[in-house]
Amino acid sequence: MSEAVRVSGTRYVNPQPNIIPGMYWEQEDGTWILYMGTTEKNSSMYSGYWEADSLSELKASAVYVVTEASKSTALINLTKEDTQASEETLKNWFTVGPLENEGPTTTSLRYPEDALIDRESDFVFFQFGKYIPPFSLESDKITQGSSRKVNGVKTSYQQRTYNSSTQLKIEQPMGGVTGIILPMPQDLGNDIQQTWNGKQFSALGRAAIAGAAAGNLSQIGTRINDASGNMTSLITSLQTQLLNKIPGVGGNLDMGDITGSTQGIVLNPNAEILYDSPELREIGMTFKMIPRSRNEAIKINNIVRCFRYASVPDWGGGKAGQLTADETKDIQGVKFTKQTGDRLDEDFNIFDMQNFMKVPFLCKFTFMRGTEVNDKVQQFKPCAIRKVAVNYTSDGTYATYKDGEPVATELTLNFLESKVLFKSDIAAGF
Repeated sequence: MSEAVRVSGTRYVNPQPNIIPGMYWEQEDGTWILYMGTTEKNSSMYSGYWEADSLSELKASAVYVVTEASKSTALINLTKEDTQASEETLKNWFTVGPLENEGPTTTSLRYPEDALIDRESDFVFFQFGKYIPPFSLESDKITQGSSRKVNGVKTSYQQRTYNSSTQLKIEQPMGGVTGIILPMPQDLGNDIQQTWNGKQFSALGRAAIAGAAAGNLSQIGTRINDASGNMTSLITSLQTQLLNKIPGVGGNLDMGDITGSTQGIVLNPNAEILYDSPELREIGMTFKMIPRSRNEAIKINNIVRCFRYASVPDWGGGKAGQLTADETKDIQGVKFTKQTGDRLDEDFNIFDMQNFMKVPFLCKFTFMRGTEVNDKVQQFKPCAIRKVAVNYTSDGTYATYKDGEPVATELTLNFLESKVLFKSDIAAGF
């Protein structure tokens, strides 16, 4: 294995002042620096700044592997981004990746339970966050504190306002579980759909719109030359309104019916295609999980329970209660805690907003390769969980082990993305 060389702080060019352990970048001389923490107080042999002649040598070095294995912070290549960015801008870069830049840890539920997370492994990392109302004070506070630049591109206040509700804080549907790791689904794909509509305009109508709305008065002049056609359409329009009022006609005639039945001509529709709006993306995933041990069967059950728990609303609209140790419920080795909106007492309280429900969690899933976001696969903004389907008879018959655990569990998830995509989002990796 190649070795990076430990260097003193005077030998590197710091790309920005608020670096954290795990960041690495390229210097002007072509060498690469990896920051592993302070050298003064940290006695670890892997602290300080480490230098390698190339990025490939840095990634092959022992110090890089140690950082990757520690998972205390995801590795961040500053060279890929605007090196003059502020710490707040760095936080915005991570919206493509996991929430709060918190990658998988040892407390993440996973299937298979012995799945490795190395630089060659592909997987989906699921996290959950509390829904942020888009027009709330919380959303406005996020907007005020966000950076004006995202991926080095200046953004408007309105654009930051629109995306502020995607800056979720991590929630743990099951106490202590920081996320879920599942293998890449076999059927993975998504569509970007746009709504276009065909509209019809008469020649006179085209000229009127061009003149009144676009200020193009020249088209009005050209329409005057077609005096006969314009007069025919105007007279026919008046005739249509009059004839539709006669009993027995029933108001079913249009201009084409009259001109077609009397003159053998119909109005030229002059059809145009006009853009309406983008549509929210949808995506579905299916995972078939077959336990190889009792412990893995428990984890599969908890993964299913976690998705089901996150997808449903919570009773009551009050504030979060504070739990004590004896209010934590242990289910098959995993501790459940009450979430926002739960009351600690069982007595009716008129101020507890019992007529309301709290909105379910949103889900942020990230397609990853090792500890880094897989930029070869399209990523998604936080999504609503539209469906959680569990099938215990995926092989056509119900069967269990002697302790009652199903021999196979098929989990189907359907998501709806919370925001529409713009060109800047595609450039960022969505």
